Amino acid sequence: TKSFLDDISGIGSVRKKKLMETFGSMDKISKASLNDLVNIGKLPKNIAEELHTKFAESRT
Repeated sequence: TKSFLDDISGIGSVRKKKLMETFGSMDKISKASLNDLVNIGKLPKNIAEELHTKFAESRT
């Protein structure tokens, strides 16, 4: 099934799986800070910034 993460450049099936294992749910990923996405989620900063921005835009 397609998820919000599929629209982020640089997040493929492996990163998506690791993020879900690390954070536990899309809701928790969406609420994670930029630092948490980088430090806990192990995302490169540019990908974490894009993800963080897209989640913020989706809430407006």
